[in-house]
Parts: sequence; structure tokens; C-alpha cells
Amino acid sequence: MEQSISEIWTATGLKGLEQHQITEAHSSFELTLNRYRKLGVQICGTPPLQGYAIWPGSGATAVNDLRTCLDSCKYFDLDIHPDVDAEKFHLPKSDLIERQTHLLSLNLTSDELFKAMSTNRRRNIKKAEKMLEISWDDHRDEVFALFEETAKERDFLFSASYVEHLLSPAFDGFRHWSVVKQDGVVVASNLFTLKHGWAYYLLGGVRRDIGVTGAGPYSLWKCILHAKELGSSTFDFCGSAIPSIAEYFKSFGAYPKAYYQLKTSNKVLSTMKAIKDRIT
Repeated sequence: MEQSISEIWTATGLKGLEQHQITEAHSSFELTLNRYRKLGVQICGTPPLQGYAIWPGSGATAVNDLRTCLDSCKYFDLDIHPDVDAEKFHLPKSDLIERQTHLLSLNLTSDELFKAMSTNRRRNIKKAEKMLEISWDDHRDEVFALFEETAKERDFLFSASYVEHLLSPAFDGFRHWSVVKQDGVVVASNLFTLKHGWAYYLLGGVRRDIGVTGAGPYSLWKCILHAKELGSSTFDFCGSAIPSIAEYFKSFGAYPKAYYQLKTSNKVLSTMKAIKDRIT
């Protein structure tokens, strides 16, 4: 019997991941929670591996089931898939906050996807193809070091234990990462997860001491194509409030799409945001 992500999560030493099926009549919504305690408080957040906590089905939702799942959580902060009617999950004493991600439809040919990119992005990739080589899901230690160094350079929060687990063989099949090399040296990598035909971009890294080679764009472009080959219909670049990163995603042909966060209406939650960021 195939293991669930929550079983794999626990087996690798990570705690608190739960999966629930919320059903009512002919509808089905999947809820995945990362339940943990900080400062003695029970918190439910969106698991990094999943992209979103609430995934779509059809029809009406069983909000009472959601309330039951969250009953022991003092605070919650859950990302809702863009295709879900978030208003149906609006619980008492909670806020729905609009966020933005960037999506790319993979229901196009590879040539059409390439043409949809900006001129500069296509130029970067063509240049990179002449001097770089690529492989998949190997060189774990080098890729980990690259992700960590890139996070430090850009002042991004980085959870070493989470990334180590994510790169472990236990999660093979749930995530993939590119390994771009120049003269045998790893110079760029991007990692994405797969769920219900949806590819979700999580991590990226690139060496800054190798000059302009287009390694970063080339790596991400190959991830897009790989996700398409694996049957994904959508590539989710993940939202970013940083304008330069949003423009970078758009240069691949991605378009902005609103999604919502369901958050506890409590000022204390905002002071605990760093806890979630430390995980994600």
C-alpha cells in the first residue's frame, strides 16, 4: 500500500502533518495541516510540502468538518488553493486575506511555452544550453549547500532541517529538483513538488561567482518542462510580494492569480508569523 505524505513525513522524523478528507454530498475537499506547538500554543499552518492547505473538489463544502479539524488549534494560518471558493471556508473569528501567486498553464506545447517567455529570458536559456548540462534529483549535498547559500545571500529564511528532509529519498516522487552543472560543478538548482496535477515551485539556488551564464533561468525552464512531462497541467511559481521576483516569474509567461489565506482574527497571530516563516 502506498504511503501517504503524512506517513512519510512522520517516518523521516518530522511531526505534526495531518491529512483530512472533507466531504459533503457530492463534494470532496482535501485539507492538509501542519499542527505544531510553540510557546505552549497549538497552531495549524500550511505544510510547505503541499503548497496549499485546502485543495479543490466540487460543490458545497462541509465547514463543520473544517471547524472540527481546527478545533484544538488556538491559531491557524491556512493557504487556500486558487481554484477553491475561499468564502465557503470563512469561519467565525477568522479573516480571509487576499494574496497573489503566479501561474503558468502547461496545456501548451514546449515550443508555445518557450515563445510565451520574454525575449531576454529566451536569450538567457539559449545561451545556457550551449555551456551547461542538467540532471535530476542527485548531488543532494551540493544542492543543499546551494539552497542554503542563496538564502543567506538574499536574506531569506531557511530551515535546514526541513530542506534536509525534503531532499531525502523518502520524498522521491513527491518532489523533483534540477541540477545544472558547468564543467562538472553544480551552479544552479530549482525544486518543485507535485500534487493533483499541480507543480508547486518551492526552492531555488544559483551561484553568483560564475558570471552571466543564464544558469538560473535555464534551471527553472527545465523544471517547467519536467513538470509538464510528469503530467502537470499548471506550474505554480508561488506568490511573492517582492516586485523584482514577481517580474521574474512573469518573464516565463506566468500570469498573476489571487488566492486566499484563512487566518485567525487575533493580533497575537501576527506576532507569531516568524514561526510559520521558520518552517516555510
